[in-house]
Amino acid sequence: MNIVAQLALLAILLGGCGKQMSDPQVSDPLLAVGEQAFIGSYKLDNVLLGPGKVVLLPNSMFEGMGDAVEQAAKKGLLTSGQAATLQQDCIMVVLADHTFAISNLPAADFSRNVSIKGNWSLTAYHTMAAYGYRISMKGGPKGDLALARFFNADKPEPPVVQIDYTEGQLGQVTFRFARTSNPSLSKPLR
Repeated sequence: MNIVAQLALLAILLGGCGKQMSDPQVSDPLLAVGEQAFIGSYKLDNVLLGPGKVVLLPNSMFEGMGDAVEQAAKKGLLTSGQAATLQQDCIMVVLADHTFAISNLPAADFSRNVSIKGNWSLTAYHTMAAYGYRISMKGGPKGDLALARFFNADKPEPPVVQIDYTEGQLGQVTFRFARTSNPSLSKPLR
């Protein structure tokens, strides 16, 4: 087989790889599984301040992979006020009606906490024999949720969601939330 024929065959075989299905709501059973895996209550587990600068909150599932809040303050990564802001419980609730709420999210400069309510959606994608999920979260009133994703290569196991939060000129902070429960959460947020 000449090179042109080989390339044509390769193009035909790979033509569908990496494409999202046209109507995932109807044709993809993975979507329902992914949405069910995403719904639940999450607690802020750790904060990524920069490369190699992970601040772990109490009872983090990533224990030993960063500094506790007190250690980060002693190292000068956080001021005492910023450390106090991180000590408050930050909870994210993802509901089945495609709404979510985050309470006590530290602002990008860690000077105060903000609350965000909004909507989420999930799409499933396929690449060869692998699959994954893309999360979209839009909410307000302040700042932007720049990117949300499952921590484990777009898979919901372990149940950790990573959110990049941007607020004006303050820059971007990465928050990791670990699921605390997966009740049948179906009441809309008010």
